[in-house]
Amino acid sequence: MSISSGSSGQLYIHVGLRKTATTWMQNYLFPKIQGLNFVGKTNNNYPDWFIQWSYWDDSHFQRNVGNLSKRIDAILANNRKTLISSESFTNTAAILNLAERIKAVWPNSKIIVTVRDPIDVIISHYHHDIKEGTVFREVQEYIDTERTPFFIGKRKRIYLPDYYYTEMIENYNSLFGEKNVCVLKYEMLTMNPRQFISELSDFTGLVINENDVQFDVCLNTGESLNNLENARYENLLSSIIDVVPDVRSRIPYEAVEHYFKGNGVSPITKDWLIEILRGKAHPYY
Repeated sequence: MSISSGSSGQLYIHVGLRKTATTWMQNYLFPKIQGLNFVGKTNNNYPDWFIQWSYWDDSHFQRNVGNLSKRIDAILANNRKTLISSESFTNTAAILNLAERIKAVWPNSKIIVTVRDPIDVIISHYHHDIKEGTVFREVQEYIDTERTPFFIGKRKRIYLPDYYYTEMIENYNSLFGEKNVCVLKYEMLTMNPRQFISELSDFTGLVINENDVQFDVCLNTGESLNNLENARYENLLSSIIDVVPDVRSRIPYEAVEHYFKGNGVSPITKDWLIEILRGKAHPYY
């Protein structure tokens, strides 16, 4: 059960896709919009039940959907426009399920999605994981192209269907109506921020003062090539150092340097991704 008629405030849900400046928007954009009640993880007003909305198992969610709706109703009781921003709405292999949960809790939600060239996202995701010390192979080794996400034992860390934007947006349009779904491009934010702000303002009906927004801290800078090469080597050592303590002397960088040359994304891999993604992110990319 859900309720949505007790309040006249409007609920916006920002679906925070990875590597689309979600953290920047939560810190430097949404809190600056006058007349907007922003609820995000960087604020003190972000309660646990927002996270549970996405992470409860299906059975427990169904038992609590009415309570979640009542909480939203209470937030909107002051008739203000409220925006919730959360990456949890894009959990791997659960994007449609989570969209349906939004619909169940608050059917009249308006949805904001920021997309980015999927290949750039995958590469950025991969580089981030190198930096975090978890991967060292070429990116293709970490990409899962199968539509069997819950076969956990075999699923790789990058689930490619998460980047099928056409499918994702069609699902949101079907659930909420096309006029209630705003799709913005990350590239517009980085190259033409005024246009990005204008489109967001038109969708929300709120005036956004560009002078209040810190665009200079927006971009994902990525990692330098040398850092990536060295980091991949160090990650390899870390993966086996517990069983081979003298691995550094056994596998000096010079012996495997050829393997780590480049950033781990070969032209062949890019062509492979382009072929798989062809038509699946249209008309966005």
